[in-house]
Amino acid sequence: MRKIFASLVALLALSLGLVSAQYQVRVVDGVTITRSSTVGRLGSSGADGPATQIAVCTEDTLAYPYAKASGLRVANMNGSTSAAAFGQYYDAPQPIQISKMRFYAYKLNNLGGPTANLVVEIYNARPDSLPFGAPLRTTTVQVDTNFYGGSLESLQKVAVFANPVVVTGPYLVVVRNNTSNPVGVVINDYTTQDGEGEWLAAAQIGGLWRHSYSVNVSGTSFNCDMLLDPVVSYVLKANFSANPGCVSGPSNVTFTNQSSPILKNRMYNYAAFLGMKGKSIVWDFGDSTGLCRQVVSWDTMHHYAAGGSYDVTLLDTVYGWTKNCAADTTISLGQAPEAQFTQNVTSLTVQFTDQSIFGATQWYWVFGDGTTSTLQNPIHNYQTGGLYQVCLYSSSNCGTDSTCRSVLVSCPPPVAVFSSIANNLQVNFSDWSTGGANAWQWSFGDGTTSTQQNPSHTYTGNGNYLVILRTFNACGMDSSWYWLSVSCARPLTNFSYTTSQLNVQFSDLTSGGATTWAWDFGDGTNSSLQNPSHLYGITGTYQVCLLATNNCGSEDFCDSLVVNTVGVDQGWQAGVQVYPNPTDAELKVVGELPAFDHVTLLITDLSGATVKRLDLGYVQSADQIVDVHELAAGSYLLSFQTSLGTVVKRFSVIH
Repeated sequence: MRKIFASLVALLALSLGLVSAQYQVRVVDGVTITRSSTVGRLGSSGADGPATQIAVCTEDTLAYPYAKASGLRVANMNGSTSAAAFGQYYDAPQPIQISKMRFYAYKLNNLGGPTANLVVEIYNARPDSLPFGAPLRTTTVQVDTNFYGGSLESLQKVAVFANPVVVTGPYLVVVRNNTSNPVGVVINDYTTQDGEGEWLAAAQIGGLWRHSYSVNVSGTSFNCDMLLDPVVSYVLKANFSANPGCVSGPSNVTFTNQSSPILKNRMYNYAAFLGMKGKSIVWDFGDSTGLCRQVVSWDTMHHYAAGGSYDVTLLDTVYGWTKNCAADTTISLGQAPEAQFTQNVTSLTVQFTDQSIFGATQWYWVFGDGTTSTLQNPIHNYQTGGLYQVCLYSSSNCGTDSTCRSVLVSCPPPVAVFSSIANNLQVNFSDWSTGGANAWQWSFGDGTTSTQQNPSHTYTGNGNYLVILRTFNACGMDSSWYWLSVSCARPLTNFSYTTSQLNVQFSDLTSGGATTWAWDFGDGTNSSLQNPSHLYGITGTYQVCLLATNNCGSEDFCDSLVVNTVGVDQGWQAGVQVYPNPTDAELKVVGELPAFDHVTLLITDLSGATVKRLDLGYVQSADQIVDVHELAAGSYLLSFQTSLGTVVKRFSVIH
């Protein structure tokens, strides 16, 4: 048990360097804090498990600040009249995982209630050991006013971070009181220089972080550490090299320790803290004495009296503050390699991987097909499938060893599969073959071929074609075929027209995708426009024909056209409509004539034969209902004939 002074830090602040004022701390005597156990005893139990080359050292609570303490105090922490936060710096000589933080605190009075919530944080550290950036992790811990008679074990608070953080550089653990209600936090005794001049502690005053040595407490530099102990996990790896690697006679061998640097760090290894890091390093040189020799140096040299094979073992131990962790590794000196390998076969390509042990430095492969390699892990391409005797010769300055085995190289041919999509006479083919085809040969069934993987082919006419795909790789060939039906519909030709005296506007009504048009106007002239306009020289009746063509063929349609020069506005013709179209019973004709006129309705089939005629006499309206139910299913032309001109409409009958 230790009796200490309690520091109620009423105004823990920092001079900015340009101000001569000093800040003082009121010290109240009479507080006793008890420490219930010692820390870091060399040789104590608590190792994470049996030694291995790589050990995961879990949840050791660092007690480095406590180990340096000759006395303890209590510092007042509040966000109003004192420091709002205290921080403690730690090294990270290698990646360190932090899962918790342990500290000792209690609420100094009942102002604002019997409890207070403290914020616990982890920060990266700047080169000057002060925190910077945003906190890496944050959590809260509640404290109350119970002083527990000064027992550290009872005053202990543990902050648990929901998601542990891995740091790869120096860091600070921080405890913060954002309220004006004072909380006492246990620290080292600054009057006895427990900080040992390392200046690892920091305080946040007025929103700024300051080193502890920047704070003056009644004329005494605040040289102390905060008892803020992170709970850490890390990886310990035992590793070393030997030079030379063979012992051929009496000789010295130099061993270079390449183990994890945490072994040397006094914040994590209690042996290093005591200046006895040699306690953490144990060498067994494997010579005739059979003894495990402890050497205090990190690297060492050993003399072997005679040549031979020796197993050298390095045992590393981190003597943690709450648990120990050990890892060891062994290398063999003076032993020739033992040749071993594995292979991974993919078709004709084989990846060979050296698995030799005992330090091979040279490799010689014989692949069984007349070829060799000196690479450690070669990739070899065989020309054909088969069973090959493969040998590996592994060498070092200690000797050579070989091993051979049969390697089966299988090489399946591809499996030919394809599909097609037809658009009239044009067909797009898609290769779906499996098994790594690298060449293709198509036969389209019309005497043409292609070597493209996904060709497009245009046939010259309708028909059924036998399409064959042959696929190739280095292992063979496969084929697939099916009958492909190709059909192409000719256009369905039709047109309408409107007349204005001798001028006629023709409109193409062809369906089925025509690509060219050939008009014969019946007066010795023609046009290739889709919707031409034509001026006749004289009145009369003309036989007009349209030949529409696509890549599947041609279809023509002809109609009789009456052209006259009656000087009457013929805009009425555009208003004449026929519906429904198609129909199964009645056909309605609607429209208005500009004046009373004699009207005849003439229905013809597409060959020009008259199938129905209606003489309507003199009417002004074109509105009529025509019974067509007796007509056979098919297409017909209805001619609406007047003295002013003729309107022709095409319609269909369905049953």
